[in-house]
Amino acid sequence: MAQVPGCEELILIVCEMGVAEEVVHHLREVGITYFTLHHRALGVGETGRHEGTPIWPGENSIIFCCIPEGRVEDVVRTLKELHNSRPAHVLGLKVFALPVRELL
Repeated sequence: MAQVPGCEELILIVCEMGVAEEVVHHLREVGITYFTLHHRALGVGETGRHEGTPIWPGENSIIFCCIPEGRVEDVVRTLKELHNSRPAHVLGLKVFALPVRELL
């Protein structure tokens, strides 16, 4: 399988739905303009349950973006800055990286 040209890793960002646009803003600030954004994802994590119900309110967003070589550190840095700008355990924000292979 061929490597996606100019792409090193697929970054998967899971965040509270209310902060998704701020995350996208931070991505754009470091030059990442291509992404896929999925709202209304439900789940359970370190900041609690996000199930979109009256008992467990809140929903997540998932942002997928293919990061060009040499840009991964910029993305991680800007998202760490966003995360650290909030009091501890207040902002639900996780970032994962996966290797990229073009399959089609």
